[in-house]
Amino acid sequence: MKKKETTTPANIASPATGSSPGSALPLGTEAKIPIIPGYGPGPKVGDLLVSLLEVIRGKEAAARIRDLGMQSEPPKTGFEYIIIRVKAEYVRSGRGPREQPYKMTEGQFLAGSSDGGTEYQVFSLCKRPEEGLIGHTFSAGDSREGWLLFQVPKEEKKPLLIFRRENVENVWGLWSDVWFQLS
Repeated sequence: MKKKETTTPANIASPATGSSPGSALPLGTEAKIPIIPGYGPGPKVGDLLVSLLEVIRGKEAAARIRDLGMQSEPPKTGFEYIIIRVKAEYVRSGRGPREQPYKMTEGQFLAGSSDGGTEYQVFSLCKRPEEGLIGHTFSAGDSREGWLLFQVPKEEKKPLLIFRRENVENVWGLWSDVWFQLS
């Protein structure tokens, strides 16, 4: 029996999955990140839903930072500010008694070059730490939006946002990054 070949024409884009820089999720698309407690395989207790809602770059970003009354140094030479609004929501799975909080930690969000080869540090952009995403502990049903700030080279036309899934206070995701397109 002859095996049937299936090919995708080069001009038809494959759907974005967020699993690599070349398949980064577009603005407004929600990533569903399973939350599995403990070390290793186990029952899923919920999903963290993360979506990129808004991207502001360059002079407009610097103006927004000033409008918020935030203190910031000018960007490094050859770099510009980007601020983004991100939404995160914890959705519980099943009805069992195993609810586990999920803490969003510093370093889980990174900016990256379009090829994924260079990473840039991301900071929370809020007047009070308790208002931001970073450092917030989510319980099932919690939903929160927050602003993040970072710098990228001005010539970087298609930077990426990376959500790094990692062991966070004994809660594991699927151990791979999720990529979002910023342009």
